[in-house]
Amino acid sequence: DVERSRGLGDVYKRQSQSQILEEKELKTVEVLLRYKELFDRGVITEQEYENKKRALLGESKENS
Repeated sequence: DVERSRGLGDVYKRQSQSQILEEKELKTVEVLLRYKELFDRGVITEQEYENKKRALLGESKENS
């Protein structure tokens, strides 16, 4: 029973880590969409948008 409990704990830990990664990815997408909207409206330049996109996607990959 103790071994089984440890195994279940590992499963729950992996699931919560997976959920955290999914939430971070969703937040990255949301932020990226906001920057895209600013670019589309002409509030920021294409270069600013590309810099933000690279920074966000690079950060996202590093955290994965």
